[in-house]
Amino acid sequence: MDPDPRRPGKAYTAAGGFLADITGFDAAFFGLSPREASRMDPQQRLLLEMAREALDDAGIDPGTLAGSDSGVHVGVSNANYGQLQYARPEAITAYTMAGAALCNTANRISHLFDLRGPSMAMDTSASPTPRRTGTPCTPWSSAPESARTGAPPDCRCPARRPRSG
Repeated sequence: MDPDPRRPGKAYTAAGGFLADITGFDAAFFGLSPREASRMDPQQRLLLEMAREALDDAGIDPGTLAGSDSGVHVGVSNANYGQLQYARPEAITAYTMAGAALCNTANRISHLFDLRGPSMAMDTSASPTPRRTGTPCTPWSSAPESARTGAPPDCRCPARRPRSG
């Protein structure tokens, strides 16, 4: 950490969110082998845990969603974990690519819960919200309401709504 933001190769941010235990993930609970889980970006692991926890907190049995056209939209950024793996070619395994690909963050949730709607991961950088991109608010005329999770009932983002008065 260097307080001078002009110094090349140094970070000047004094705060951040860090995982105390990067390996603390119950792979078996999610039907994954320990070897595959070790190659998964922590963002994928955390999203699996949070998706399950969100359903539990909402009192939704994940089995009731299986086969539904429910969609998953995820804001994700930073591929450092994959870059660290690729820096050591001798450690690359058959699971490295799938574990490092940020596009798989939403797909892992869809696969785990057998969700058949849109499954999209978007690089949203410092604003990890798909709503910022307007994507969940895009009217899919053939898509069911469950595919528009997070969108207002009229499927229009606040910026697209007519102003009153």
